[in-house]
Amino acid sequence: MWYGSVQKCLGLPAGMGMMILSPFAVQTAEKIGERDHYNSLLNILENSRKNQTQYTPNVLGIYLLYKTQQATKGMDYIEGKLEKRMEEYVALVNAQEEINFLITNEKVRSKTVLALETSRMEELKSGASERSIILGNGYGPWKASTFRIANFPAIKNKEVEKLMEYLRSFTGVSAR
Repeated sequence: MWYGSVQKCLGLPAGMGMMILSPFAVQTAEKIGERDHYNSLLNILENSRKNQTQYTPNVLGIYLLYKTQQATKGMDYIEGKLEKRMEEYVALVNAQEEINFLITNEKVRSKTVLALETSRMEELKSGASERSIILGNGYGPWKASTFRIANFPAIKNKEVEKLMEYLRSFTGVSAR
């Protein structure tokens, strides 16, 4: 089962998700038989087999998804671009001591939203703001001590380079 939101995966506005199921996932859902909730997978599959949607469809979002996919270089290109960016972020974070990954286990770390921590949050955010860079706040109890970086397709290379340059200057890491 693969589920993703279009804003993180495809650079579209938020509000629409995509789900891809293997035959094994469908068989497993049927074996479990859970239908207690409106959004139970079996209810979604039943509607899908009747060419119906679970909710009123976001027709504009579906049209934009269609048009953007016609205009892109394809999913493989987007995936490669984002993987390369992630490798650059990981190399930068690993090369210094001021900023660390909140999620230390690489296997469960998001590749689309980097959650990072630093003991110099006010200084980091102030310097970013002076350069017209907006860093997202962390989540929940880590809100004050962490920040987020989006690794989304809609973010331009020049914006990523500007952020990387700032983070290198903040941490004292020289560019490769």
